[in-house]
Amino acid sequence: TLDKYKTQQSEMLPLLSRTPLRSFPTSSWWAPRRCLHGSRVSVAPVEDPSRPMWQYQKSLPRFPLPALDDTLDKYKTALKALLPEAEFNRYEEKVETFRKNQGPVIHAELAHVEERATNNWMEGYWQSMYEKLRCALPINVSPYLVLGPDPNPLQNKDQILKAASHIAAAARFTVKQRAQELTPDGTPETPMCMFQFTRMLGTTRIPEPSRDRLRVVDDSRHIIVASMNNFYKLNVLDEAGSPVPVQEIIDGLCAIKKHSQTLLSSQSHLFPVGILTTLDRNVWAGVRSELVQDQLNAASLDSIEEGIMVVCLEDNVTKDPSDIHKISLFGNGNRFFDKCLQLIVTENGEAAYNLEHTPIDGQTLFRFIYDTYNDATSSVVSDVEPSLTATNFRAPDHLAFNLSPSIQQSISNAGLAYNQFVSAVDISVLEFNDFGKSDIKTFKVSPDAFVQFCAQVAQYRTTGNLVSTYESSSTKHFSHGRTETIRSLTAEMRDAVLTFENPSASVQEKIDAIRAASNQHGAVAKASKMGEGIDRHLQGLNWTAQQMLEREGDFEMPDFFLDQNYSEFMSNKLSTSNVGGGFAGVRSFGFGAVHAEGVGLGYMINNDNLPLTLTSYTGGTQFSLLKILLLLCRRRLMPFVLLPISTALLQRRRKWVRVLIGIFKGLTGPPNKCLSEKETLRCLTSFWIRTTLSSCQTSSQRRMLVEALRVFAPLASVLSTRKAWVWVT
Repeated sequence: TLDKYKTQQSEMLPLLSRTPLRSFPTSSWWAPRRCLHGSRVSVAPVEDPSRPMWQYQKSLPRFPLPALDDTLDKYKTALKALLPEAEFNRYEEKVETFRKNQGPVIHAELAHVEERATNNWMEGYWQSMYEKLRCALPINVSPYLVLGPDPNPLQNKDQILKAASHIAAAARFTVKQRAQELTPDGTPETPMCMFQFTRMLGTTRIPEPSRDRLRVVDDSRHIIVASMNNFYKLNVLDEAGSPVPVQEIIDGLCAIKKHSQTLLSSQSHLFPVGILTTLDRNVWAGVRSELVQDQLNAASLDSIEEGIMVVCLEDNVTKDPSDIHKISLFGNGNRFFDKCLQLIVTENGEAAYNLEHTPIDGQTLFRFIYDTYNDATSSVVSDVEPSLTATNFRAPDHLAFNLSPSIQQSISNAGLAYNQFVSAVDISVLEFNDFGKSDIKTFKVSPDAFVQFCAQVAQYRTTGNLVSTYESSSTKHFSHGRTETIRSLTAEMRDAVLTFENPSASVQEKIDAIRAASNQHGAVAKASKMGEGIDRHLQGLNWTAQQMLEREGDFEMPDFFLDQNYSEFMSNKLSTSNVGGGFAGVRSFGFGAVHAEGVGLGYMINNDNLPLTLTSYTGGTQFSLLKILLLLCRRRLMPFVLLPISTALLQRRRKWVRVLIGIFKGLTGPPNKCLSEKETLRCLTSFWIRTTLSSCQTSSQRRMLVEALRVFAPLASVLSTRKAWVWVT
């Protein structure tokens, strides 16, 4: 098998030297493939502990392989929250059969992989999983992060200056990364792996039949600029490897934009090569093999792949808050989605990063943005708005293509298919500013558990049931760690949702149920981060079983994996991810839903606000979930969730309710403490209709009235009427 693999590599990659590939053990069929570097097979970077970037790398533990019994027990516990009792009992028999028969054999095979893995037994499986995905990269695989505003007004609104400031910062980051001078993530007590930073800059995913490969170039000096569907080379490092002056970047961008505007009727604009990167990977691999038969095309693609990153100068202006999200997630022909990093800058200076997910995770991109945003906004690159009318620009390095009729047809087909795909995707952006982490913590509830609970409530109100829920968790504190799954739909979370939606449940019962769900969510999240989750071990067992099926003629795939309940558990119909918060450089982020009937929920938890982005597919049964969360947030109904668990908030805002009661008594007489909930709300509505803000004599009273009404409405709805009146008086 290994000899055949070497032969295939030689046939497919004629530019490679015949340096023998490392012999992977046969038990590690899913071993990580070496990344291509220029015309050579690149060797993994030397993690020199004498360099600042690697000073803690050798102390990182290996990603653990849990005991089979522990994983199966946790799996059964998670299934109880998802399956009806009868269905759980049926599937439990298959779980126990797997535990006694094939499970130990497959686990032993996986243990051999763990023993022989250089750094992390999951690394090869995970890389293979991404590289074998045949779906299109945009929406399906590539998330995005929207950058915060620049404090400098001119840089914040001008496309060229905004792009130049971040390009210059990225160039300085590149120099530090190549010199291995980056400050390690984490703390000396809990350091994090820095390996992903060696696979971020200069990295491209190359399409090939059945399985793609990564090409990493760590000595390039240029970036790629996309403008009007054309690609250009722009040097950002000089021959000595130092960053070029910022003014040189500004002039280069101006020259590129000016030149691209002269090509609006050209073949390169009408047939954008970049749209080919939105194709199914096998289809793109076939088109690419035809494309590179022309030497000019091969040279242009080679320049794009060698670039440090791609910068996309958009020709549109964002108007609605969701515009930048759509531009960042969807894109158009002015993209090259195979590239690991794409910086997208609109005409009016909004910016975002789109990430090709194969080599790195969101936390690594977040750190990159943290460094480059602080660098880019710490100084003013120019106090004069650049003009494209200048005539002294040096001619830009335009990457041209010779497009045959068949390639042009492929580009046209790709554009039509991608437009159809984009039209089927719905995206909604919620920038909820009423409260954030600071208030949520006073409820004695984990902020992350709070958002997860809100999502589960919305899911239940939408469909009447709960579904498999995925939340990403970083395992970068292990050597070459990637991610694990937090299974946030626990039995406690399910009970909290059902209790919360039960009109007969008391306030205290709701409070207790939600706090119990929060506590269990914290325990599951902690286990996940410690490498003691469920998903990665189950996936490793499944992939090992597939390997054994291909290798051993008498091996049969376990019913444990073939059962629909395993597929349902791994379907992740509610896919969520939290990239943290508290950093002005990242405004929000999002990603595509991973299931045709599912929802993708990307969120951040800042001190004072909760940015959320939701995606789904048109006509999907889950789309009304977006509307539920829109109601919860935009119409200020989030307190329906907040107040039952927020005695602290009630105490802090009781004075506003007293003001309301005082005004209410003065205009309508004492309220009847025996009013029903509907009657209470009717009185309140009648009071609001008959009373204008002018009834209050001072602006202070008017502000109190508005705030009191906002707080009182959820109180009257959430609490039982009698208890509500006792509480507020």
